[in-house]
Parts: sequence; structure tokens; C-alpha cells
Amino acid sequence: MRRFRTVFVVLALAVLVVWFLIPPSGPSVLPGTVLVFDIGGRYVEAVEPSLLSRLLGDSRRPFVGLLSELRKAERDDRLAGVVLRIRQLDVGWGKAQEIRSAIQDLRAAGRRTLAYLEVEGLEWYEELPASAAVRAGDLLFVSGQLSADSERRVLDPGDVRAQAARALDSLGRVLERAGGSLEDVVDLVSFHTDVREIDAVLEVARDYFHADYPAWTPLGMTGSYAEGFEVSI
Repeated sequence: MRRFRTVFVVLALAVLVVWFLIPPSGPSVLPGTVLVFDIGGRYVEAVEPSLLSRLLGDSRRPFVGLLSELRKAERDDRLAGVVLRIRQLDVGWGKAQEIRSAIQDLRAAGRRTLAYLEVEGLEWYEELPASAAVRAGDLLFVSGQLSADSERRVLDPGDVRAQAARALDSLGRVLERAGGSLEDVVDLVSFHTDVREIDAVLEVARDYFHADYPAWTPLGMTGSYAEGFEVSI
């Protein structure tokens, strides 16, 4: 009986080792396929976390593995396009630049590439046919930012200055997730329920833009997404 238990334990461990070390075969890729990447979480410098770490639930992924997958997509002529869904990416500026370069290489190779961001606090975009931001080539297009919580409820109702600050803070977080900052902004459009408050919003913006100011077009609007929103940037 003891020998049987030993053999069973050895076989079970062997199955676990094979499961973790041998990746399952993926589906066949047909010509014209659009490949979707989910990018997010922490990435490690090592080639791959140790077997023990994976057995203990370490979900970190090797950064070189991510770049390798992007390079494979660049060389795969069966792919018509690549979509990158980027969530809460925990990498530094250097790694963000490497990902950006890989995306540019995909486009240079003729892969129609679309990258969009999912940012903390803007989860409600998942319920809409829209994204918080979309990268197209070297440009990042950001949806209008509001003074709202994760449930789309208005914050600071009636206080246009506070709402403008929250909207600009939100814009800054989106840009940071994309590897940039407010210093990279070249064009802004803002919508105001009361055009008399435009100057107040621009005064708030002085605390966010200090040189090389972006082009800015403020527009009046007769209504907003929900009652209480004074400005969208």
C-alpha cells in the first residue's frame, strides 16, 4: 500500500510538471486573422518565473516573452491585424517605450494595429461601445474626461473648477498608462454647459500646462451626459 502511494505521488508530480512546462497547442491561424493581445499586470525581467513560483500562484509574466509574441505577430503574414487591450500595466517608462516600438514595428510590417487602454476609475467604458483611449500609429486619441466616479456618478456638482481639475487629473492618468504625460498633449477640445465658466476652466488648466501650451477649443453645449456635469475635456 505504501509503495502504491509513492507511485501515485510521483505520477501526480510528473503530471503537474508536464502541465506547467509544456504549453498546450494553440488553434490554427487562418489567413486574414485578427490577433487580440491582453496586456496588463506585472512583468518580470527574468525569462520566466521558476516552477516553484508558478506552483505557488505567481502570475507575473516575463517581459521578454511579451516582446517575443509581438515580434512573432510582426512576422506572421497570416495576420490581417492586431488589437492590443491594455489594462493596468505595471511597467516603467523604458518598458513602455519598448512596447510602443513593437507596436510601431507591427504597423510598419503591414499589420493593421489598434491599441486601447482600460484605466482604473474608467471601468464604465467596458459597458459602452467606446474606449477611454485608442492609439493609432504615433497618436493617442483620448475620450472626453469628466468629474465622475467609477459608476459614472458626478463628483463636485456645481463646482466647475473642481470638475475641471478632476477631468484633467483623469486625462493625466490615461496618458501615464499610455507611457506619456500632459506635456505630450497637442490638441484639446472642452465642452461647457455654461460658456461663462470657460475662463475658470482655463485658469485651472494653468496648474497643469506650464509651457508649450496645447491648442485648445472650448465649445458650449446645451446639455451633458447627466445632470450636474459642467465640463468635459
